[in-house]
Amino acid sequence: MTAKTWVLVAESSRARLFEMATPMSPLEEIEAFTHPDGHLRGTERNSDAPGRFGTKKSARDRGAGITGGAHVFYKEHAEQEYQEAFARFLAEQIEHARAEGRFDRLVLIAAPAFLGLLRDHLSEPTRRCIRQELGKNFTRNSPEEIRQKIDCALVPI
Repeated sequence: MTAKTWVLVAESSRARLFEMATPMSPLEEIEAFTHPDGHLRGTERNSDAPGRFGTKKSARDRGAGITGGAHVFYKEHAEQEYQEAFARFLAEQIEHARAEGRFDRLVLIAAPAFLGLLRDHLSEPTRRCIRQELGKNFTRNSPEEIRQKIDCALVPI
């Protein structure tokens, strides 16, 4: 029996899942995921605008001020939370499929920081299925381009 390989190509707000029936077959996209919050701007996630600090030198200077910095921390924290949630969601999908026996081998291709988040949410049995990891963002590449990057991962189990 030939081992079925799944290839997950992901970044913080979108992912594509491919399947290869045999080591020589092309990639077939079986599912695409998007994290809707990953595409929102900071102002769309939080309705509060950052505070402004100014001087009271004169009325004409009143518009000149310095924008508060707390929103920068919030934005970074919120982005991390959204990425964490998306990584957890993708890991759950992969875990469920592995438990059902839908794949034997797994290739993970993700933006470097997101790859770490994703790996952290996978169980040990699923990690043992991983044949290759690439710290690159190929979510917008064609299946053929992605396939060329993973040939070395397809050695027999």
